[in-house]
Amino acid sequence: MAVEALRRRAARVKAPGLRALAALSLALTGCEPAVNTLALVEPESGRPYRVILRGDHDASKPVAVLFSLHPYATAPDVIVDGFSLVRHAVRDRKWLLVIPEGKLDGAGHFHWNATAACCGDGPRHNDDLGYLRAVLRDVQKRYTTDPERVFAFGVSNGAFMAQRWASTPGAELTGIIAISGAAPGPDDAPFAPPHPVSVVLVHGLLDDVIPYAGKDVAGSRQPSVPDSVAMWVKHDGCDAKGERTRRRSLFLSAVDVETWGRPGARVSAWTFETGPHNIRDARFFMAEFLDLLGGS
Repeated sequence: MAVEALRRRAARVKAPGLRALAALSLALTGCEPAVNTLALVEPESGRPYRVILRGDHDASKPVAVLFSLHPYATAPDVIVDGFSLVRHAVRDRKWLLVIPEGKLDGAGHFHWNATAACCGDGPRHNDDLGYLRAVLRDVQKRYTTDPERVFAFGVSNGAFMAQRWASTPGAELTGIIAISGAAPGPDDAPFAPPHPVSVVLVHGLLDDVIPYAGKDVAGSRQPSVPDSVAMWVKHDGCDAKGERTRRRSLFLSAVDVETWGRPGARVSAWTFETGPHNIRDARFFMAEFLDLLGGS
C-alpha cells in the first residue's frame, strides 16, 4: 500500500518462529540464561540509568544496544516487563538493554521533553536528547558495542523521543520501534536524520490520545501517522510501493502491516484496526519488531 493510501485512511479516522520456540524450551527446562542488572549514573548530567546484560556476556564481541524509552507518567520498568524486553533483547539476542529515565514534570510524572507537542505538565527545559546521547557514550566506554546496531524502543512519549533522537543531525540510532507516537512536527527542529534508519511504527486506529490523523497540542502540530511514515520512507529512499500483509494478533485483532524497503533499511507501519492508545496486543509481535530492525 502506498503512503497516499495511508493518508486516505487517516482522513476517515476522527480524532476525539524459531527463536520463540527456543526461548520456550529454555523456560520449560529452567535453563534460561542468567542476566545482570547494573545501576549506573551518567557523569555529564548526573542522571541515573540501568544496563541489563546476560551473565555470560562476552566483552570481546561488539554487541547491539537497545534503549527502552518509557511513556509519560509511567515508571521505566513498565514497558520493560510488559514487552518482555529482557527475554527478547537480552536472553534471546545477547543485546545490551539500556533503561534511562525521564525527569519529573510539574505534576510529578516521568516525562521526556521530546517535541513541541509532547510531553509533560509545566515548562519543559530538560535536555533529554543530550542526556540519552551521553548515556550512549557512557555505555560505549564500558562495553564493546556495534555502531551499526544502536536501537531505541519507545512507547507514547517514548515513541516521540525515539523519533526525535533518530531524526536529529549526528544521531547515532540505526533503528527504532515507535508505538503510539509521532515524528517531529513543523514546530520542531528540521527533520534531518544523518543516515538511513530502520523504522517500525505501530499505531491503533482508535487511539484517542495520539490520534492516527494527528492533532494540534497547545498550538503545536503533531503529525499524522501517514505523514510520519512518509517522512521516514522518503528519507530512507525506500521503494515508493510498499508490500502489504494482513495479520491477526493472539486475540484476533486485525493488523495491517505495510513495509517499504531499500538495501540496509526498511520502514514498517503496523496499524491495529481496533487498537486504542495502549495497544496491549503489540507485545505479542515484539520479536518480529526487533527482527525488522535488522540486528541479529
